[in-house]
Amino acid sequence: MRGGNITGIEELTRMLEAGKKAPARVLTTASKKGANIVKDTAKNLSPVNTGALKRGIRLKAEKSKTGKKVYRILVMGEKFVKISLAGKRSFYPASQEYGWRTTRGKVPPKNYMKQALQQNRQMIEQTIINELTNSLKALGW
Repeated sequence: MRGGNITGIEELTRMLEAGKKAPARVLTTASKKGANIVKDTAKNLSPVNTGALKRGIRLKAEKSKTGKKVYRILVMGEKFVKISLAGKRSFYPASQEYGWRTTRGKVPPKNYMKQALQQNRQMIEQTIINELTNSLKALGW
């Protein structure tokens, strides 16, 4: 810790371990702020035809036994699931992210989710660090 500021994930991890266990709401708030950065960027990078994919990108909280939430960024909506004549299910958001095969070859992926995470990795880490630092200081840690 330099000058009262936490400068990295490793330092924050040591601080949390030294302080035993942070309250669940502190960790939940920080993780949600980081996840929102990825969600918002993914919406901006997603391919647009009708706008349904962009509107379908949402943040979903998953509860755990410890009370801390984990957030997933999902594309929600039944309109994204297609069933072929052979009965195979395909998911439009997944094909946009990973590409797909056609009779003429493979269509390259858009990688909107992957890019959203890669482009913002440092900002996400810094946002989480800052949020946790401020919350823990307010609690007297």
